[in-house]
Amino acid sequence: FPVTISDLNVFLASNKGATSITVHINSGGGSVTEGFAIYDKLKTSGKKIKTIVEGLCGSIATVIAQAGKDSGGRYMHANSDFFVHNPYWMPSAPDPMEADQLEALAEEMRKAQNKLVGFYGNITGQSIESLQNIMDRQTTLSTEEAIQWGFIDGVVEGEAIAGKRMQILAYISKPNKTNMSEKAIGLLNALIKRVFKNAMTETSEGVTIYFDGEIAVGTKPYRDWE
Repeated sequence: FPVTISDLNVFLASNKGATSITVHINSGGGSVTEGFAIYDKLKTSGKKIKTIVEGLCGSIATVIAQAGKDSGGRYMHANSDFFVHNPYWMPSAPDPMEADQLEALAEEMRKAQNKLVGFYGNITGQSIESLQNIMDRQTTLSTEEAIQWGFIDGVVEGEAIAGKRMQILAYISKPNKTNMSEKAIGLLNALIKRVFKNAMTETSEGVTIYFDGEIAVGTKPYRDWE
């Protein structure tokens, strides 16, 4: 289930006497700002932090996994995945936006991207160019590869629950609503199709829809904005 910075604050407040915390991660990610907040809170908690990936560590969850560096260690199960990519904007409703707002959103996304790749560079010691390359390609690293890249310190032997790589993506908040131009609609539809590529289907009426993760009962569908 999702864990927020508020959940972490409650946990830390109720475990003040603990000297160490083990964080088990099986997550596709979520909000960029929330992920960095959780990482910062863990790093400044004054406790020894150990992180263990069980299944999937994707998107902004890869930042949280770094809380174990120089503390309790960063570990992955042998058959887990470590997924890195550039931040996305996750549209949730057809709120009207103008072209200028979409351009402002793109600028915020680039800032988030630069922040993320810079963070990875400081953590791993890898070059910004090589890190940006694997982020551009939306790369899934094996446990061994994650260790080689400097994201993880060691292996935990044993089975772990498999994750779904594209179920949740790192995203940033969208700007204020205003009237939407035809140009903005086209740009927005292109964004939606990029976010949900490889996650689309067509209804019996011939309408193309996009969805988050695997299509199943309860899956929330999206379609082009009209």
